[in-house]
Amino acid sequence: MITNANTSEILRVSGEILQRLRWLDTPYGRFPSKPGDGGDDCLWNGLLSSVEWIPSVHAVGASQARMPSEARFGMFYRNPLRRSNDNVGHPAFFSRDMATGVLAWLASGFGDYFAAHSWQKYWESQAFCIIKKPWPFKGCLVSGYRFAPDDRSVITPKMFALLGRVWKQRGWPTTAQMDRFKGSDNDYDVIETRVCDIGYQLHLHACDAWIKRIMGQSHEYSDKVANICFDRSPTNLFYKILANGEAYDRDVDAWLELCSMAPQGEFGKSWIWEKEDRIESIPDACGWDLFFMAKLLMKLG
Repeated sequence: MITNANTSEILRVSGEILQRLRWLDTPYGRFPSKPGDGGDDCLWNGLLSSVEWIPSVHAVGASQARMPSEARFGMFYRNPLRRSNDNVGHPAFFSRDMATGVLAWLASGFGDYFAAHSWQKYWESQAFCIIKKPWPFKGCLVSGYRFAPDDRSVITPKMFALLGRVWKQRGWPTTAQMDRFKGSDNDYDVIETRVCDIGYQLHLHACDAWIKRIMGQSHEYSDKVANICFDRSPTNLFYKILANGEAYDRDVDAWLELCSMAPQGEFGKSWIWEKEDRIESIPDACGWDLFFMAKLLMKLG
């Protein structure tokens, strides 16, 4: 566990980092941001929501079209600014990766049934036919669904399984797709974690394991995934803490060392926990990644 002295040091250093972090002004408020096009804001703001950083909680909530007068009522965008202009200038509205951020937000107890049900109704409105019924029958035999009107948002069986876990945890009625694919995220997740690219894909599997850990579900499989992530990338502090299930003074030391290597002026645009080589990417750290780790250390220490 973490000593009082190191707890004070986390608070001091994270407070200094917070003074230099980037924020985004939108019609819905001011939210955490980083340089770039905001394409991954929903994911890392969802992770920050899971460690109870309230500005990020509001950022994820404001990324959803919540007014019935909005053209895509119920849909989540990548960030609140893209919601305000209906994604003008960007080819991709959303993705399964960003949905992981929304699930981290919901799994942590944020959002409400109105937000979840509106999202569900939207993706159900985006149904498309995968296999048509054979002649002479008409209609669709197998349907697919999208979180948004682009192919990167197609909902996989594994994602339906994770959605079902969150819906059940929050006490909401599950859909037929959630029930059909229940548990399909367990063995599949373990296999994929063993063979996926080290970097962004491995980070997504770690996020899935973290969501299950938050909810106290599927301990056996989330522990396996966390340990595989750590075995494949042993210098990743996020994976290390996830594998151990708690944080220690030595983890604070590792975080402080990373902070000393990070930009001391303006932060960059990278979320270092998704990078294959964190030492190489630390000069481009966005700062919110280090702040997230500070909150995670406090939460699990």
